[in-house]
Amino acid sequence: MTRGTLNFVTSPMNAGKTANMLLRARHAATLGRRVLLAKPLSDTRHESSVIRSRCGIEMKCDLCAGPEFSFTKDVLYGDVDILLVDEAQFLSTRQIDELREVADVHGIPVWCYGLLTDFKKNLFEGSKRLVELCDKMIELDIVCYFCKADGRFHLKYANGKAVVEGPSIDISIPGDGKFVAVCHMCWTEKTSASEEVQDPRVLCAKVIPVDR
Repeated sequence: MTRGTLNFVTSPMNAGKTANMLLRARHAATLGRRVLLAKPLSDTRHESSVIRSRCGIEMKCDLCAGPEFSFTKDVLYGDVDILLVDEAQFLSTRQIDELREVADVHGIPVWCYGLLTDFKKNLFEGSKRLVELCDKMIELDIVCYFCKADGRFHLKYANGKAVVEGPSIDISIPGDGKFVAVCHMCWTEKTSASEEVQDPRVLCAKVIPVDR
């Protein structure tokens, strides 16, 4: 039997995780592989039947995993060659354990995509278990919103101010500008200062001249 693997692709927001996943799914499909796409039921940014990236790539979502959903009991894997899961940080420890079992028992490569930590720098439950169990972890790069160093942390803001309180799970509509990726130094500076954090949508709308 083919040996399956559990893989974790992670990065802060806006680094292209979902786009990367959908491109992998499309490539697998062109090779004739049978693809199963999944996401947590708690991901309510789009309709449950769709997985859509910020850059506009979208594919049909085959299953939405609620809190009671079991990847080992509720799915038949006889017609599945590869399983890809978006927003895997929102899965439970039990569900990640089940994905590990799917890879081992069915010999299926499982690719999970998600955030590593929340805006308070705490590991998400699903991500913590993935780090413990995955065969391979891949980090996608993104630069700090402020200083252009590596941005590995999330800064959340409301009313122009950085915040470090509130629920870790905050499903936001793409482009609403509530989170930015930052380096640790900028995270520390912004969360301890009273200065205003400018909406990323404002900065992205500016035209930057290019020297010719």
